[in-house]
Amino acid sequence: MTLKGSRSPYALGELVLWSPGFSAKEGKTMTLEDLAVYQGRLAIANPATAPYGLAAQQVLEKLGFWSSFRSRLVQGASVQQAWQFVASGNIPAGLVAKAQLVDNDGHIFSIPATLYDPIQQDLVILKRTRQPEAARAFVAFILSPSAQRTIARQGYFPVSTTMADKTTSENRREAL
Repeated sequence: MTLKGSRSPYALGELVLWSPGFSAKEGKTMTLEDLAVYQGRLAIANPATAPYGLAAQQVLEKLGFWSSFRSRLVQGASVQQAWQFVASGNIPAGLVAKAQLVDNDGHIFSIPATLYDPIQQDLVILKRTRQPEAARAFVAFILSPSAQRTIARQGYFPVSTTMADKTTSENRREAL
């Protein structure tokens, strides 16, 4: 259903530890060190069906926390539902997408990108498009430095190697 050779990554998702419930109690943002001793419930997306859930599982496994958290995980069908569990106040902390928290006032800890596989966001051009040149122009725009800066401001790692503003995504671009 897609034009051959049209698949292209345009952004990489970033996993964060969001802990407004924890910080309200403790007066600070939860870190990975705090997570090591945290005894509460943790929201994640379902690792079997959601890329952010798989990334969350990878983080917990690499840190050696997976077995201790298994009985305390609250799994949403998607990263959106995991976010809702935390946003509602029902779960004190969660591993969610940074893009969901762009306008949030804090309590966000960025998970090191080395702890999970890239969460690649791709675009494609459909074969049935009636305007293939317009579609190619749109792809070029999305990959332009200007659009990549906007994507970065929206909580994603940009993928364009021509982007003027450097970010912490250096290791993610290398992975592509």
